[in-house]
Amino acid sequence: MKGIQMACLTSLLLFLAIGVTGCGFRSFAAVPLEKDVLIVASTQSRMVSFLQADTGEVLAQWKPSFAFNRLLLLPDHHSVLLYHKNEEQAHVIDMRDGQEKAVWKIGTGIVNAVASADGKTIYLADRDRGMVRFYGLDGQERAAVKVGSYPLTIIPDSNGKWIYVYDLHEAKGYTVDAKAGRVTRTFAVNESPMGGLFIPKRQELWVGGHGEGDVPEESITVLNAVTGQKQGEIQAPSMPVEFVQYNEDTVFVLSHGSSTLRRIRVTDRAVTGTLPLGTSPFGMAAGREHLYISSFEGGQVYVVDPKQMKVIKTVRVGGGPMQLFVREGGQS
Repeated sequence: MKGIQMACLTSLLLFLAIGVTGCGFRSFAAVPLEKDVLIVASTQSRMVSFLQADTGEVLAQWKPSFAFNRLLLLPDHHSVLLYHKNEEQAHVIDMRDGQEKAVWKIGTGIVNAVASADGKTIYLADRDRGMVRFYGLDGQERAAVKVGSYPLTIIPDSNGKWIYVYDLHEAKGYTVDAKAGRVTRTFAVNESPMGGLFIPKRQELWVGGHGEGDVPEESITVLNAVTGQKQGEIQAPSMPVEFVQYNEDTVFVLSHGSSTLRRIRVTDRAVTGTLPLGTSPFGMAAGREHLYISSFEGGQVYVVDPKQMKVIKTVRVGGGPMQLFVREGGQS
């Protein structure tokens, strides 16, 4: 178990550290956006792939010359933000024509980026400064809030009032007033928290994690989002770190350590299905009909039927696929 734990930790650290080196910028191929597009960020091959979601056909592939190891699909639905924790700048690229539209001066240390519920703010997790930083879509910083030593997971609530932040190096979470830009509450969480969800229907926070030392995390911690008090646990061995709310009543959780996908019913937190997957599954995204899960070591994406809980297709992509996003067609 210790060997597995260390291997998984190494993979997770690569997830935060590996990137592209180089300088300069060049134009990329335009991405057809009429249909649903699966966006795959692959760090080993230093590439972003765009696939037609229903067929797996490669629509375009980008290989930037600037450094990146993380990606965010921006709220305008046609641009992506590429960034790297060791780089001072992030790049906004328009998928419609493959052109760089803006460069954001964000400084080093950015390990995560999440859009607010209303799509007007981008929250950046800054591990160098121990802050969540608020950026407008114009690339200008509007506020910054101190939240521990290594903020990583950021979860906005559905009405835009609060954001919840978990510190990877401390068993602590923070409730941040998104309008006032200040911490209003701290609460205890599991060790090395990573990944999670806000469940609007039940006003709950679900907290995943890597585990402490050589002991992998075996469960999802459920908290009251208002009080921060623990409400229970959901067994999900081991290392539940990736979460997707498929609909109001269903959540999918990917456990990295055991390479297992679980389907969980929100109302009673019951596990209603499981699916073993290949080695080192990392990213997960939900489309209209399917789930998409990346296999870091396999260099592929699994297309999963969420009702039958089975893999219906495997698509080869660049080496080391990490993050996945689905951009639905028909969005302006």
